[in-house]
Amino acid sequence: MATNNGDSGNPFEAFAAHTNGELKKFSDELLTKMKGKLLEIYIGDQFETIEFDDYSQPQNCVVIGKLVDVLDRVIVLECYYVDKKTKELRKDNRVFLNSFQIRAMTELDGKGSLGDIFLSVNDAPKIRALVSKTGQ
Repeated sequence: MATNNGDSGNPFEAFAAHTNGELKKFSDELLTKMKGKLLEIYIGDQFETIEFDDYSQPQNCVVIGKLVDVLDRVIVLECYYVDKKTKELRKDNRVFLNSFQIRAMTELDGKGSLGDIFLSVNDAPKIRALVSKTGQ
């Protein structure tokens, strides 16, 4: 028989004892400040997997939408998508997403996208050389 230990389902509550109970949720500050902005959100899923003869390469998928509201653990997005019949961009699809599902997120502001940061382990030497060359 299971006992109720007061667990509310929040995985971050395990760390609250070390912060005097003042641990903030991801949705408390960061997401609330991004209301009204166009976001690209990766939740860990793949759109498709490209199969080659000797290996396969998963293609990450993202959710793109304007952040409408933050409701505790849930964010409300007005998502953008391409209508399969008309091939036109639409934004009339409201989605409620658990904020704990978010693995990576960026604002679509013309400064890059999540596709730019998902690199291969083979890119590490190139990045290291560019960083040391530019002094960043």
